Amino acid sequence: MNAIGNGNKTNTECVRLQTDVSNERELLLLVDTGADISLLKPNNLEKTRTYDPDGKVKVKGVDGSIIETLGKVPTVVKADSLKIPFTFQLVNKQVDIPCDGILGTDFLEHAGVQIFYASGTLTFGTGRSRVNKPLSPISADSQTKKIRRLVLPGRAQLVVKLLVKDGTRIREGVTEKQEIQEGVYLAGAMTRVQAGYVITSIAKTNSEEVEIDEPVLEVGDGNRVEKGRLSS
Repeated sequence: MNAIGNGNKTNTECVRLQTDVSNERELLLLVDTGADISLLKPNNLEKTRTYDPDGKVKVKGVDGSIIETLGKVPTVVKADSLKIPFTFQLVNKQVDIPCDGILGTDFLEHAGVQIFYASGTLTFGTGRSRVNKPLSPISADSQTKKIRRLVLPGRAQLVVKLLVKDGTRIREGVTEKQEIQEGVYLAGAMTRVQAGYVITSIAKTNSEEVEIDEPVLEVGDGNRVEKGRLSS
């Protein structure tokens, strides 16, 4: 099984790159030497871009949660005059990545990437055709937890990573099964709180696709279960 997860818990380094699937916009990509594969979120990609669902794989995150990608998406990464064909894995836009995607070791090796943390630069390419790009550090301590929008397809059950209410002190507890919107149900289950999040599931029982604010949960200690709430 493939894995993702930056080994540096305090800071992450990102680089801005353009691809042929991003409407000529630069994407902010996390440079993750602890990730086996490279991922893209669809937020800033062309809406007409197709992907190959037969190429989907399972990925294990740093928190132990397992997600399944949507499939493979072929791209051309562009930097100055350099063009590098490369195939990313496409993930759902609600997957918890703090930018537009991840550059894993598959891309780093394919593109001949060298990382110079002292100067804050990244180079890649072959021979004389090498390009320098500045790295942009993102402090994990300064990242604020934001309410995301969840896209729920019709008649589906999704494993999701959800925020817990600020001030939650317990590490293991129970979420209550509840209808958080018409036809949308939060699972009731034992769960573990890790870095302000829990892994649980949401079921959609009707056929229409909907987009909702992610629920912010209050986790009970087993004797007293508190309800989640939708944050505005």
